[in-house]
Amino acid sequence: MSDEDERDNILVMFDDEGNEQELYVFGSVEYDNDVYLIVSENLEPDEDVEEEDVIILKEIKDHSAYYADEDDNEKIDYQVVEDDDLVDIILSKFDEEQDEE
Repeated sequence: MSDEDERDNILVMFDDEGNEQELYVFGSVEYDNDVYLIVSENLEPDEDVEEEDVIILKEIKDHSAYYADEDDNEKIDYQVVEDDDLVDIILSKFDEEQDEE
């Protein structure tokens, strides 16, 4: 895999203080009309990633404003999912989708 392909799986996020954090994106899942990302702080994950090593992010839709950067790339807000039952559902759906590929 080329460096450029690997960078496609990197999500750059900023906290409220403007601190940058890069996360590796394993994939996304749609559930109950929402989009969730499965990510890790480990930018070089192996294939044996444990549930404790991933973070589930829910895409926050705010239709009242359109956010874009100087290149007109849409900016999206995410919220960490802390509900253990929802995390289990999202990870199960992700595993099912991976098995189908």
